[in-house]
Amino acid sequence: MSGEVRERSKNQKQLEKYEAWIREVEKRQAELAKSRTLYLRVFYVLPLFSLVAFAKSLGSGAAALFTALLMTLFGVYAVLVREGDYELNLKHTRKTAAELRKACAAEEQVEARLEKPIEEAEKGNSQLDEGVAADPDLRDQPR
Repeated sequence: MSGEVRERSKNQKQLEKYEAWIREVEKRQAELAKSRTLYLRVFYVLPLFSLVAFAKSLGSGAAALFTALLMTLFGVYAVLVREGDYELNLKHTRKTAAELRKACAAEEQVEARLEKPIEEAEKGNSQLDEGVAADPDLRDQPR
């Protein structure tokens, strides 16, 4: 039974780690959503600033516009790819955590079934001890 208890604690520890990772990934997703908003704002603002460069010269304006567009498009693309990775990671982690929860529940049921006969046997032994203590003829006999 000690092996079963050890296995149960192993599953419980794994479940705690998976749940902690789920919370961490959800926190990272929230931070990533904020950065996507930032990139979208930059996408609208930087081309306006490139107009100032256009006023100076056509080459610097075109370079500023091109740089602004590439920077924001790459940023949005990176955020979207990372969000997809987080979604996939969360899906698999939640599935594994659900399987671990089922395994822990099954182990608790098995453990409860195994402990019930032991408790009944201990209860029977205490009743037997009470009966022996109550009967003066049985007190002196060896067990």
